Amino acid sequence: MSAVQLLGVPEMDADHRILEEMFDRLGATADADLAGLFVELDAEVRAHFTREEALIDAHDLPIAHCHKTQHALLLAEFDAARAIVADGDAAKIRRLIGVVLHELVAGHVASVDLVTSRFLAGDLGAEVFGNLRLPAE
Repeated sequence: MSAVQLLGVPEMDADHRILEEMFDRLGATADADLAGLFVELDAEVRAHFTREEALIDAHDLPIAHCHKTQHALLLAEFDAARAIVADGDAAKIRRLIGVVLHELVAGHVASVDLVTSRFLAGDLGAEVFGNLRLPAE
């Protein structure tokens, strides 16, 4: 991962640094250890999303459904990636971690995480999101 995009939310920024460090380890990871790195990364992304969703719920983020849906889609990509990791092709696993998963996580940070951080910082009020809430059941 390139430089961490700081969002100004300490909990999110700390988690994103951890993820960046994990992605950065890819170059120094031996082929035999790639599956282990994937397992660590998968577990950390899941733990991060759990912490982030607690933060979202605690602050009643108006676009919580969008943010959580992105989490679910990213986790589905990690689930699908297990088959590639299980095949054991080091080049495919390196590309999977270093390009595919890295870009998905980075895109998430640069999109819904950025909007969420602006809301948490008070830069965006709930009124900005107007019609984006799902109807109450």
